[in-house]
Amino acid sequence: EAVLDIEVEGGDVATVRAWVGVSSGRGSLKAQIEGKDGDYHGHIEVPGNLPEDSEIWIEIQDAAGPKAQTSFKIPK
Repeated sequence: EAVLDIEVEGGDVATVRAWVGVSSGRGSLKAQIEGKDGDYHGHIEVPGNLPEDSEIWIEIQDAAGPKAQTSFKIPK
């Protein structure tokens, strides 16, 4: 399990999701991260068999519908 604290600035955020794995989320369990007023906190499951190029992925969807994604390397 990984614990995330995410701060989002600007925009009207509808949903924040996160997962550990590849960008498509294939083989990972995406979790909705709860929060309000730009501060989000959540726990995400870390799969036991991670592909070599796995990262921590965060996806933010605004109220108008568009999504933005970013990722962070997993420390070894």
